Amino acid sequence: MQTDAFIGLILICAIILPAMIYFILRRITPLKRLALIWWLVLYAIAFIAQPIFLLRKHWEGALVFTNPSSLTLQLIAQADNAWWEELAKLLALILIVWLARDHIRSFFTKLPRAIDLGFWAGLAYGAGEAVVLGILFAAPNLAPIFGLHTFSPFTFGWGFVLERIWAMQLHAIMGALIGAGVWYWYNGKRGGFIVWFIAAMVYHAFVDGQIILAPFIPALTSFLTQLGILLLPIDVALGYLLIALVYRVHDRSRAAQHLTAQAQSTN
Repeated sequence: MQTDAFIGLILICAIILPAMIYFILRRITPLKRLALIWWLVLYAIAFIAQPIFLLRKHWEGALVFTNPSSLTLQLIAQADNAWWEELAKLLALILIVWLARDHIRSFFTKLPRAIDLGFWAGLAYGAGEAVVLGILFAAPNLAPIFGLHTFSPFTFGWGFVLERIWAMQLHAIMGALIGAGVWYWYNGKRGGFIVWFIAAMVYHAFVDGQIILAPFIPALTSFLTQLGILLLPIDVALGYLLIALVYRVHDRSRAAQHLTAQAQSTN
């Protein structure tokens, strides 16, 4: 990877973009009451989780290479990939709740705050992915540690940095959905937790699945080629719409509960 792009990757993806999101969330939400140390601890946990969970690529790669032309094996490997990456975000949130306890637990009783913290955890995971992949492109000899094979260290430049900025938002959106699921769990709605965890996995599979399916479906390849650099922004926009759907479902549920309560009080 080009030296200037690698330095830019570290500065932008690991420091500048997270710092911007941090200040935005602290300014416009009650999360300003959360001490900086817990923001950093959650960031560190989710960031480090990425290379730890990346070791799964050994068995995913082994699965795919048993028959590289099999779409079924490709999709199974992708489902496994989505499961572990969303589980990593979930465990990061669970771990911070256990470590911070009363300092952070109250924020998970409000859906918007749970979504915000999930967004932060997902962003941190995406930052970890950006840095780790950058290192593996800069030093391809390290890639086999994770069951990967990267290219020439000079193949990728600033285009890769831009792609990672979008990818970080994709992971942040997935994390937000996981955060919504944690809120449902806290409120005794186990079904809601399962729904939004699966939604995060499906969204992840949708994003990655486009690339996986393209070699098998020429029409899809042509369509994605026409979209070009617009593909990731469109995927990100769809993700934000999915977060809006969480709020929509929540508001409808609250409205229904309110009407039920009114009817019961009238009777």
